[in-house]
Amino acid sequence: MRCMLIVNADDYGLEGRVNQAVVRCFHEGACTSATIMANMPGFEEACSLAIEHKFHKHLGMHLVLNEGIPLTADIRQEKIFCTEEGEFCLSRESPIFSLSTRQKHALAAEIRGQIRRCRERGIPISHVDSHHHVHTEWGIAAVLIPIVREEGIPFIRIARNLVKNREIVKRVYKYLYNANLGWAKLRAVRYFGSVDEYIRFLDAKGDANGTTEIMIHPHYKESDLYVTSSMGLGEFSGLMGPHLEKETAVSFRDLISRETE
Repeated sequence: MRCMLIVNADDYGLEGRVNQAVVRCFHEGACTSATIMANMPGFEEACSLAIEHKFHKHLGMHLVLNEGIPLTADIRQEKIFCTEEGEFCLSRESPIFSLSTRQKHALAAEIRGQIRRCRERGIPISHVDSHHHVHTEWGIAAVLIPIVREEGIPFIRIARNLVKNREIVKRVYKYLYNANLGWAKLRAVRYFGSVDEYIRFLDAKGDANGTTEIMIHPHYKESDLYVTSSMGLGEFSGLMGPHLEKETAVSFRDLISRETE
């Protein structure tokens, strides 16, 4: 199995400095795709920059259910999702295995609203992930998966699996979640995790043996660009440079093309 690597920049559209950091990562070859937040203050600027710098076709949607203001009205009435002031507050402290019929309808409307806003601004949406991985909650996924299929979006991010959880229950849950995406034909990669997890995985295994997605969160600290909370661009390039050769680095859009070849 050929080894391919996707580096996805999360949180695009959060605010201006994050947007500038993501643009630079594309120019520097530090990322191959990104996911945009349709309800956040930097969204409009992020769309304009992506089109101007010609990477808009390599953008997915970063579904947001736990920060900022919803785009639709009904979900603001659901306490599991929003405060009395109508701001997102979804918590993952307890597993979300199921939702009421009313909650499902409200969530579905919000997901469609975020998809619609992206597409209205010229973002085709190559894949979907989410802020703080809320889409991996079973009750959220049960609503998200049919909508993604209806909307013709090819892929959903899998649950982190580069490093095995010590807790057997979490390992089984992630396995079943990822298998479910496979059955729905929405799984793009074999592995997913952070930069640190990827390096540890390679140290242990020597080879990822399949397509892997790693996430980064580009941002500026003063004038320095960081790709994670503690890793600067220079360190990242040193670690990941050998793995981001042209024949290895791909985006989710590239995987769509390969499926249709």
